[in-house]
Amino acid sequence: HMGRLAFRTCVDSRQIEVDFPGLRGLGFIERVDREELPGFLAKERADAAPNFDVRTSGQAPDLFVIKFIEPLKKNLVAWGYDVGSEAVRRTGAQRAIDTGQPTLTGRITLVQAGEKGVGFLFFMPLYRAGAPVDSIEARRKALIGLLYTPIVVTELMSGMDHITDGLIDFELLAAASDAQSESVLFDLDGHLIRADQREPAETLHHRQPVVIGGQTLILQTRTTGAFKAETQNLTALSFGAAGSLLSALLAGMFWLSSMNQVRAEALAHRMTQDVRDSQRKAENALRG
Repeated sequence: HMGRLAFRTCVDSRQIEVDFPGLRGLGFIERVDREELPGFLAKERADAAPNFDVRTSGQAPDLFVIKFIEPLKKNLVAWGYDVGSEAVRRTGAQRAIDTGQPTLTGRITLVQAGEKGVGFLFFMPLYRAGAPVDSIEARRKALIGLLYTPIVVTELMSGMDHITDGLIDFELLAAASDAQSESVLFDLDGHLIRADQREPAETLHHRQPVVIGGQTLILQTRTTGAFKAETQNLTALSFGAAGSLLSALLAGMFWLSSMNQVRAEALAHRMTQDVRDSQRKAENALRG
């Protein structure tokens, strides 16, 4: 059971903003029964947070409150927010709890990033050490809370133009059951190509689904005029070799777009271990 100041120290030691660009911070969400909200508020205010408050709406019997979020200054408007009061966030949180797996929400607008805050929340459930977690009911009973990170897509994908070197344009789309409902998360050149728009016959296309935290994203790429000029100048470069170059660039983009997610998951696992170590130390101290 980590206190607020200990959590802050732990997150600060990871250099979130330096090591994980695109991740706005790291937080902890606690499930609170609505009838127990007054007691929860009193306890949190006593833990070095006299101004802590909860912002919620609706009448759901439980809340999922952002109890900790660091760095706090950059995420202040999210502190105390009940993610369970909004459908997409609640669905993601509940799926993480019930499956025990890292979970990405559907597309949302982050409250701390305003109009530029198109992104996701990435959840990692945390359960009591040694408690059974072999069923949905058991996982709900064993829940301590959710480690989470807010992800801003534009910040996550920044710098990709240096990787593509002007040879490839790409868009990152949020998939939907109906292909016509796909929404644009990121567009490298700010000019989305419509499905019915004709392009030069030599343009190479690639469309790849990427599954992260249970959500399917679509990476849609195409070669640019600069790619065509490059291949014309390199007379020895065959069409097959051009395809290999495209594949190599795609691999680089996939690596960059997935790496922060992988590292975020590893960070959440490490935080989980820190919390469990702190709990064991406290229990040993009480026994002593």
